Amino acid sequence: MQLFLALALAWSGAGAADTIRLEVGSPEVNGRVYAPHAARVRVWTATGQQRAEWTNVLTLGDSAGRPVQRWVTRGTSLTAAGDTVRWELRQTYDARTLAPYGIVRTSSTGAESALRIDGKRVTGTRRAGRDAPVETIDLTLDRPGFVASASDLVPLAAGLRQGRVMIAPIWSPGMAASETRVFSVLGRQRVDVEGTGIEAWKVEERRQQDGRLVANWYLVDQSPYMVYGEVPQADGTMQRYTEVEIPMPGPRPEDVASVDGILAALYDVISGPAGKRRDWDRFRGLFAPGARLIPTGRRPDGTSFMRVLTPDEYATNVGARLETDGFFEKEIGRTTETWGGLVHAMSAYESFRAAGETVPFARGINSIQLVNDGKRWWVVTILWEGERPDNPIPARYLRRP
Repeated sequence: MQLFLALALAWSGAGAADTIRLEVGSPEVNGRVYAPHAARVRVWTATGQQRAEWTNVLTLGDSAGRPVQRWVTRGTSLTAAGDTVRWELRQTYDARTLAPYGIVRTSSTGAESALRIDGKRVTGTRRAGRDAPVETIDLTLDRPGFVASASDLVPLAAGLRQGRVMIAPIWSPGMAASETRVFSVLGRQRVDVEGTGIEAWKVEERRQQDGRLVANWYLVDQSPYMVYGEVPQADGTMQRYTEVEIPMPGPRPEDVASVDGILAALYDVISGPAGKRRDWDRFRGLFAPGARLIPTGRRPDGTSFMRVLTPDEYATNVGARLETDGFFEKEIGRTTETWGGLVHAMSAYESFRAAGETVPFARGINSIQLVNDGKRWWVVTILWEGERPDNPIPARYLRRP
């Protein structure tokens, strides 16, 4: 390992002062260099055949008071037999340190995994295929690692300059322990990205243990950040990656043009049959920065409860249950107060498990605060409580809007 590191320093032209050892949480890593953006990636074989394509969307949010990055990746890939597989990957990282907090992956093959990472502890479930049993994961790593599927984020977050060498732990859900990798900044190089020449930093990623090349990354300091990649294959060929910026997905114009539109979108986006994936990007796009969702009510013992959620936390924690069980909610009455760009809506609702049901399993009121910034409507707060025999919905809130 020491011989390889010496060679890496020689190849990059780095000295001891240009070498930094990183850990998850190191102050040298600043994930805030990554701004919200969207990009499209294509994967090519050595013969020029496209084998996969996906989109990456980065948004910033917060989770339990921590600023986070939320990456949503959706794509298709070809199997060796030529079949098309569709998949989605959702990853949550600390916005500054890039420490991983959550990784959720689903696939059209039925394979799925949902992992929570807390330092060295990894817990969750995974299933290899539609007919495979669900496996419980409870793993303690030797040390926290940056996620392998996003290892190209590390060099730019730590700072690129000619000759710099970065040594960092890398981990993926398929690994029982983190492994040390060496990132060497070899210099600036012009690469062809789908017909466009781009000047980028070439960064080589190798395993420290044996010096094996993992990838060559070509990085820039603005979206899409990684523009080109080369990953060696078992047959000795090089698989190529090209990445280009695309427009950020935004809310549907009709969703945010009026009070009626945004409230209709709120009910529509969370509703659907069991097994249907909700459009959580559309959901998040309805909410203002810092918005909160607050369920409240009474426990069986008569005590009150209140839970404060961000839109991200609602989508992650509550959304999975809606998609598993099936959930439909509709507005049955509304009373609003308006002043300037402010609206307070008392929106009565009924909840069902399946479309076509006539008897709701729950009713209640969503107390919704909205604001118009001159361009669109935003949801600021939703505070809700379910109806109880001792607390029925008053008739005045059941009037149709």
